[in-house]
Amino acid sequence: MLVSWGGWCTPCWQKMEEISALRDRYGDKLTVVGIVHQADPEWTAALVERFGLDFPVYTDQSGFGVTEQFGLELMPEFVKFYAPDGHEISTLKWVPLDEIRAELIKLEL
Repeated sequence: MLVSWGGWCTPCWQKMEEISALRDRYGDKLTVVGIVHQADPEWTAALVERFGLDFPVYTDQSGFGVTEQFGLELMPEFVKFYAPDGHEISTLKWVPLDEIRAELIKLEL
């Protein structure tokens, strides 16, 4: 699961705590990678620690490099699910955590 969000989005950071808990729940069945847009790497690292995120979080300072590579949109939050072979399965945009959980169930994780 690729999760991207704006570094400026406080509710997104709070939701990432819950994403981290989902990752813990699913264990090896779910890999989560985060991309924070338009944020300083040191500031991002401090927030990753503050919110106790246990998945890798990368910073795309420009907001465009990784965005273009993965076909993401610059919006508060964007979630993409990928199969183990790398092909994209589904995309969710700015949704409640319940919809992310439902998508995981639909994907039979």
